[in-house]
Amino acid sequence: MSILKYYESLNGKTDETRGLPLYFDQADNLGMPFRGPAFLMKDAEWNRYTFTSYDFFSETFDLSDPAQRQKYQEIVDRCINGWYIILYRHFNHSEHSNYPSVYLEWIVPYRELNPTKKNLLMSQPHVFSKE
Repeated sequence: MSILKYYESLNGKTDETRGLPLYFDQADNLGMPFRGPAFLMKDAEWNRYTFTSYDFFSETFDLSDPAQRQKYQEIVDRCINGWYIILYRHFNHSEHSNYPSVYLEWIVPYRELNPTKKNLLMSQPHVFSKE
């Protein structure tokens, strides 16, 4: 699998941190979704007008709780498919539960429009905003 697994379920949806739309149209080339207002650009312009940003998260998951286990599994699934990156994971086992708790730190990469180059990009005759 790859990050394109999420194309149908997440394309155009908003991200969790900044409330900006996610676009997966170039995810196979960029290795991550584009976050923010969408622009139609030539392939060569993606590196010129965008940059990679990272959001950091940390959370402890009680895997005996179905909702927390589901969220943990979604994060790990996105790591396995090449999108999220786990920085640290620690399992805490308890004699009172069949399920461990897990402390997890991860980052989520996105491509975003470089704010210092937005005016330059908008002056190109072939560029159209989807917004």
